Amino acid sequence: MSGAVLALTGAATSGGGSGTPGAISWSNISSLAGGATNSQTLSGITGALTISATITGDSTLGYTLNGVNQTYTGAFAWPNGQALSWYLIGPGTGTVTVSGPSGELDAFTYVIRDPRDGEFS
Repeated sequence: MSGAVLALTGAATSGGGSGTPGAISWSNISSLAGGATNSQTLSGITGALTISATITGDSTLGYTLNGVNQTYTGAFAWPNGQALSWYLIGPGTGTVTVSGPSGELDAFTYVIRDPRDGEFS
């Protein structure tokens, strides 16, 4: 669902606010060395939605917000109209859970293999 547009009910601000995003579906990742999810674009709100993520596993989590890569270090504001995707670097297996002011928005799994271990079968 690359480039999907998300609509919110109510208003959300950088401080949280009311409104819950509609269906968000970042793709699962299965890759060598690193990989990325599909991109989602936030719309239908005023301001930004503050989101956070938790990760299980050993890979390094990062995100791409409107074309700029960042290593994930904690909660951040996802501004209206901006595209967001997630990426993982380094071998590991786990789950990433993304939450907003009203609770869990989406969860996706990842399997990142070390290239020295060979291709997926």
